[in-house]
Amino acid sequence: MIAAQPSGIPMYARVSDATYTLIARMLDSGPDGIMTPRVEDKATVEEVVAAVKYPPIGRRGWGLSSLHLGETPVLIADAVQHFNT
Repeated sequence: MIAAQPSGIPMYARVSDATYTLIARMLDSGPDGIMTPRVEDKATVEEVVAAVKYPPIGRRGWGLSSLHLGETPVLIADAVQHFNT
């Protein structure tokens, strides 16, 4: 996915289930968005939103390295604001 980013075409990835672990792992690979199967109730929607958003909205975590928007490293606070909107 990272190799395709310079094309400017949005990249979406599908996870096999709407669980935090699968969603977090997929987001670490760099897609612009994810698709989740079997989202049939409000509780599942809330779980997916929590998995893709950073605190205080969600529970997505980040590693010790810097976060990136495309190829540009950004401050954690700036990335959180960007991804949580």
